[in-house]
Amino acid sequence: MKNEEVIMSKQNVMHLSSEVESNATQIGMKELLQEIQATPKEHWSNLLQMVRLFRKSVTMKSGETGEPEA
Repeated sequence: MKNEEVIMSKQNVMHLSSEVESNATQIGMKELLQEIQATPKEHWSNLLQMVRLFRKSVTMKSGETGEPEA
């Protein structure tokens, strides 16, 4: 019975974790959209470039330099 309790606890933690992540994503998206809307439209292309560069920098695998291979 103890093993079942541990498994149930892990499942509950995983479920709660996904709910928290979902809520954080929704809050983050709302704030991000508010910031974009507050930015003058003539600067949106620069903002888009910055966001893309940021995404690439945080998603690069270790060891990658981001430079093209020779």
